[in-house]
Amino acid sequence: MQFVAGVDTHKDSHTIVFRNAVGEPVADLVIPTTTSGFQKAIEVAEKLGDVVWSVEGTGSYGGGLAEALIARKHLVYEVPGSFTKRHRKFGSRRGKSDALDARAIAEVVLREAGRLPRFEEWDRQEAIRLHPVC
Repeated sequence: MQFVAGVDTHKDSHTIVFRNAVGEPVADLVIPTTTSGFQKAIEVAEKLGDVVWSVEGTGSYGGGLAEALIARKHLVYEVPGSFTKRHRKFGSRRGKSDALDARAIAEVVLREAGRLPRFEEWDRQEAIRLHPVC
């Protein structure tokens, strides 16, 4: 992984931070939750190269972006809010904002990728949870 993108998702917009493998800032952007917004984020990532995505809320507001990323063969991790909160709490900057949350989401993947479900796995887990086989 050369870069990681942390995405703080909301109904109308997503805040995205791109960091290199040691967490240094590379780019930040805010996109609308539209096809053109998703395309803009993908274009930025593809110009950077090897980007691993960390998205909070793939089961809700982040689902559209996660699906668009998977369709373009990007690796996407679901980051639970509890992980984000922990990384935000111990980060160097105090407070709460979309940009700080996106940074914390990126840090989760940089430090704990082995503990996170990939988006496809998360999707299957949710399907099994919602429709258990008896």
